[in-house]
Amino acid sequence: MPLSDIVGKSYALTVVTPLWWSWINRFLFGLYRSLPAQFFPLVNLEMIHFARWVILPKDRWPGRPDNFETRYSYLLFASNFNGTWDVYLDEFSDVISLGMDTMWYRSIGFPKSIPSSPFKSYIDDNSIESSYYYNALPGFSLRDVASALKVRKAIHYLEEQMLHINQDQATSAETKNDLFFQQFESVMTNLVNHLPSTGKPPPHSPDSSD
Repeated sequence: MPLSDIVGKSYALTVVTPLWWSWINRFLFGLYRSLPAQFFPLVNLEMIHFARWVILPKDRWPGRPDNFETRYSYLLFASNFNGTWDVYLDEFSDVISLGMDTMWYRSIGFPKSIPSSPFKSYIDDNSIESSYYYNALPGFSLRDVASALKVRKAIHYLEEQMLHINQDQATSAETKNDLFFQQFESVMTNLVNHLPSTGKPPPHSPDSSD
């Protein structure tokens, strides 16, 4: 993967493969689009920002000149994700191999998603560099953002609790401190796994078996 496709913790993956296009492809795309959660556990993976497959028919390339011809149609796959390239493709092989095989089964030379090494080599060979890739939060993953929202919600909760405790005029200052500390300790215990960190993931290798 070209280094320009990496921004902080995020990757932009773009894959273009030649395709034997037929009505079966159109049917499967319509089926997946109507029932994404049933066919693609992919949508539930927190590491994925975005993923999309698009068929480019050979007679309908955008902006093509009149004499432009190709032998094949093409399948465009574009995705943004956190984590390493290897882990992302391993998820494809391990979790949604049937869905991946179905999406690419008419692509020329597709080796199937299991075993993973030929699949990764195929994706790497057909990847292209993104000409433009913007990430508003390059130092954070989706999990980091979700954790930060939990932390903000917890801080608002503590502010409400502190206000409520301080409004009780019959309670001494020392008791108020103890009550707030109890609330603080309980909240922080629940947040122990939601304190985000920034940084960059390690670079990928095309074949994790090496």
